[in-house]
Amino acid sequence: MTRQFHNLRRHLRADSMPDQSHEAVTADIRRAAELIEPGLDSFIDERAGTASAQ
Repeated sequence: MTRQFHNLRRHLRADSMPDQSHEAVTADIRRAAELIEPGLDSFIDERAGTASAQ
């Protein structure tokens, strides 16, 4: 949520339309999620492997 607020402030300009700002913030958040998702998935896979080995 904090990241969304930061991105919203970055994209808000007096000459930008609300839809443009929303699309830009959504794209930023989507890119961030795509970057962290593989790391989170590997952590979950690692934990699952550890749990099944016990």
